[in-house]
Amino acid sequence: MVTYHFYCFFRNNAWWRTFRESFKKIYRELFFLSNHLKNIEVSALFIFLDLEDVEMKHVVPLSDIFPLFNVVPMEELPINKNSGQSFGFILYQTELESFPTEIVIRNVRDRAQLVKTIDAMKADQHFIDERELWDVKIPVNGGKKVKEAVQLDILVENMGRVNYGLDMDRQRKGILRGVEVDGKRKTNWNIYPMEFKPNFFEKLEEQAEWRKIGMENLPSMPSLYRGTFDINSNPTDTFLQMKDWTKGIVFINGHNLGRYWKIGPQLTMYLPSPWLRKGTNELLIFELDRFSSCYYIQFDDPLVVQLFVFFCCIE
Repeated sequence: MVTYHFYCFFRNNAWWRTFRESFKKIYRELFFLSNHLKNIEVSALFIFLDLEDVEMKHVVPLSDIFPLFNVVPMEELPINKNSGQSFGFILYQTELESFPTEIVIRNVRDRAQLVKTIDAMKADQHFIDERELWDVKIPVNGGKKVKEAVQLDILVENMGRVNYGLDMDRQRKGILRGVEVDGKRKTNWNIYPMEFKPNFFEKLEEQAEWRKIGMENLPSMPSLYRGTFDINSNPTDTFLQMKDWTKGIVFINGHNLGRYWKIGPQLTMYLPSPWLRKGTNELLIFELDRFSSCYYIQFDDPLVVQLFVFFCCIE
C-alpha cells in the first residue's frame, strides 16, 4: 500500500481547497436529481469495519530476525548489471571486542540506527534521523572491555527515491563509503538485505521463536510484534490507528500495508477489505523504536473521511 502523499494533490499548497471543491462538486452532481441534498446522511455512504483493539501478544527481536534473511557478503553484493536491492532495509552486522567510544559512518542514506547488543533482548541505540551526505560521527561513550564480543548492527532504511529530474542516478542507499570504529576502518561485515518478501514470512512461520510479551522482557531494539484478531462477518474496509507507535511497517496477512511514523503526515492507515478474511487474521508490526507502553492496535475511522463528510455538507 502507498502511504505517502501524491505530488499534485495532497502536497499542493492549496490542498484543502482542492479537496473540498473536487468532492463537493462530485457530491452535488450525484444527488442533484434527488433534490434532497440536505436530508441525505453522508456518513451512511461510508461503512467501515468496527473491530475490537488488537493486542500484540508476541515479539521477535532484531537479533532473532536477521537469521531469517539470506546473508550476503560484501564481495558478493549484486552490482553493475544486476538490479540490486530496490526497497526495504539493509542490515550491516559485525562484532567488536569492546564498546567503542566513537563510530564514524562515511556517507549513509537514508536513516540509520546503530544497535550495540550483548543480551538478545537488550541493546543501546543511536539514531541518525536525517539523510546525511557526508561523514556522521556518533559518540557512544564506551571504551570498556567486555567478556563476550559486542554485536554492532547498523540498520539503514531506504525512505524513498526521487523519481524525476537529474538526481535519479544519485539515489544509492545504504552505507556508501565504509565505517570507522575508534579511528580504524572496520571490515568483516555481514550484510542482510531486509526486503520482507514472501519467503521471509514463510521462514517466520516455520522457524521464528516468538516470545510472550511481558514487562520483564521488553526488547530495547527494533523488533517484530505479532497479534491476531477474528472477523465473524464479511470484511469491509477499515483503518488502523498507529498513534501509540513510533516508526515502522505494518503487515496484514502477509501483505505490506505500509509505513507509519509518529511525525506524520498520515494519521491512520487504510486497510482494504480484500486483504482481510473471515476468521483469524494476523497483524505484524516491525517497530524501529523502543517498545511502546501501549501494545494494542486500534481500528478507527480516518480523519480524511471525517473531513470529506464535513466539506461535502457545506453549502
